[in-house]
Amino acid sequence: GSDDVILPRALGLTLVKTGTFNDEGADGFAEAGETISYTFDVTNDSAVAVTVVTVTDPLITEPPNNGSISCPGGNPLPSLGAGATVSCTGSYTLTQADVDAGQVVNTATADSDETDATTDDETVLLAQNIDWTITKTGVFQDESGDGFAQVGETIDYTLAVENTGFVTLTNVAVTDPKVTPITCPGGNPIPSVAPGVTVNCTGSYAITQADINTGQVQNIGTGNPDE
Repeated sequence: GSDDVILPRALGLTLVKTGTFNDEGADGFAEAGETISYTFDVTNDSAVAVTVVTVTDPLITEPPNNGSISCPGGNPLPSLGAGATVSCTGSYTLTQADVDAGQVVNTATADSDETDATTDDETVLLAQNIDWTITKTGVFQDESGDGFAQVGETIDYTLAVENTGFVTLTNVAVTDPKVTPITCPGGNPIPSVAPGVTVNCTGSYAITQADINTGQVQNIGTGNPDE
């Protein structure tokens, strides 16, 4: 008679991906240039070894990050025993677009010669620091040249909008109840102000008799971004 022997076959791989934000600035917020450390745990869920186990993640390995995923024994890993787990690691450097989005979402894939590819998604949330200042300076223009303020003479104002946070500000509307119009490079609202950048807007105010009677002009400028 004959005896059929059923041989165990590889069932597949399990991939568990985790990401940890590294706050290199130690300020509690994400900024461009800081990193996320990823761990990729690949388990062989079968009773036989599998070969040429490869872990990929385009976000980490492709431009602009151009990093690598390292596994003990190499990537690809020549062999992974039955029921065994290998932990691989990789690092990703945050871009300004990541910080503006407030999260990083990406997908990793594990594969071998004997199994179908398996994937795992990971979302790492990023704490955003959204902050700005507006500094206003005014210079009296003594158009008559007599050293005194007269009705119709002007004050030229500069309103400096500085992005003091780590998130790009968009559509920043610069307003002042006494100064109209206020002109900014690229338009008002300002389309975009990157972190660390200052945009100088300008406007002019015509002095009234009431201003002369009080001996001063007081007003407050504001900047209101979408963020």
